[in-house]
Amino acid sequence: MYLLANQSQSLVVIQYRQDYGANYEMRYPHDPYDRLWAGVKLNASNGLYTPLNTTQEVNRKAMDEFEVPTLVLRTALRTTHPSFPLNLPTTTINARAGDRIYVVLHFAEIELLMPNESRKMDIYEGDRNSGRLLYGNYTPPYLLGDALVATTTLAQEGAIYNLSIYASASSTRPPIINARESYLVRPMDVSPTHHGDVEAMEDIKSFYKVTRNWMGDPCAPENFTWDGVNCSYEASTPPRIVHLNLTSSGLDRGIPASIANLTALKTL
Repeated sequence: MYLLANQSQSLVVIQYRQDYGANYEMRYPHDPYDRLWAGVKLNASNGLYTPLNTTQEVNRKAMDEFEVPTLVLRTALRTTHPSFPLNLPTTTINARAGDRIYVVLHFAEIELLMPNESRKMDIYEGDRNSGRLLYGNYTPPYLLGDALVATTTLAQEGAIYNLSIYASASSTRPPIINARESYLVRPMDVSPTHHGDVEAMEDIKSFYKVTRNWMGDPCAPENFTWDGVNCSYEASTPPRIVHLNLTSSGLDRGIPASIANLTALKTL
């Protein structure tokens, strides 16, 4: 999941994950990774937007790295006319000049179009008049989740990164979007966690079938350690796991032998 998150860099959420067309917040158990998805309907009363939903199952593509819950993909927002664009600003309050912004747009066609209808979209960084075309004539697949990624490097602190979705010239239907995620890509400020600790934690994760936010490096970055994990940080050595709380992870299955490999562990 999230291939950009690795030992040298992390993804930091800078704007809540948006579930367009929904009027509720959703997380675990609908999202097994306990990501929070906030419903967004924008202002439908102004006649520019229409929320959509379906009761049909929306599947994910094979090898999908984002694993968006089907409940999120079952809702969407579209404009009321093909001439109206969808404007998607990303606020970057905590970003610095030179930071890389990473935005994931999630799509699934949830309206059954007639044979003479089509939904094709042009996605711009900025707007159609002065911006840069990122994707042209894009058609979201029917009842199948898909994702497009946009990235940029901020020229100045606090700048707004705006994406716009327009109906293509040959499209008969308005633009649509199901969900969006926005991140900062930040280099790691500390070394990766001790290799032996990482291997032990991956084994523990598998043993207990942990589904909470145990992804990436257990100890880095320091402000985003795994739930239930406390680490020690020394300037000359990799971070070590010194405290592990497994009270909510199914200890009735016994104690895996790999816990003994957490050689710096002080409390369990």
